[in-house]
Amino acid sequence: MEVPHFIWIALTLERLKDSTLISESFVLITAGIALYNWKYLTKPYRVLFFLVLWGFLADMKILFPAIWSWSDHILGIYVLSEILVYIYIIKEIVPSEFLKKISNFLYPTAIIMWLISYGKVLLLSEKPIANGFNDAASSLMLVVLAAYQLLQLTKRDEPVFRQSDFWILIGIFAYFMCCSFIFSFMTASFRSQIWFLHSIFFVIKSTLFSIGFVMIRNNGTTYSPMLNT
Repeated sequence: MEVPHFIWIALTLERLKDSTLISESFVLITAGIALYNWKYLTKPYRVLFFLVLWGFLADMKILFPAIWSWSDHILGIYVLSEILVYIYIIKEIVPSEFLKKISNFLYPTAIIMWLISYGKVLLLSEKPIANGFNDAASSLMLVVLAAYQLLQLTKRDEPVFRQSDFWILIGIFAYFMCCSFIFSFMTASFRSQIWFLHSIFFVIKSTLFSIGFVMIRNNGTTYSPMLNT
């Protein structure tokens, strides 16, 4: 029986030690597209650009751990900044009074959940302990927020597929929906066995972000921080 093509690709990626390098190369493509359209990017999009670069630097510790003497600390800080920044991006990319109100609850909740998993890493220099529940809960929080904002997009006159906000939000939604499944596995050894799936989801997210950075150019309006404060 012939193995389906997509399964063969997945198994190949699993065996490749540089699967993370492959997925991270898409980050540079996404960042390049964002820079090319920089004058059209609104504040949430520019924040997303810097988060993408920050994530790339944090992931370098996976590829070249020898150059990061504080790699676990860097990873811990990135995990916190990622969820906080994504909450901000989701809240601001489609203005919502409801999300602005509940963000006062979401930010401290995210910090508390992070402290449970990574507090000892920074305070006591201990190795990070995988906490599947907290990781899954953080991921699902972003999934729910992104889903809510995606529904708001349907109220606009413009078709959703032509909206740059749709591609950013669907990228966040799809990535964390898939990763909430992976992160829910408590055993670190099992995580490592299926981590190649994370690389696949990461590539999908980067591709969707790239489309969003391209689509925002269709707005035809350049962004001025002085006029949008």
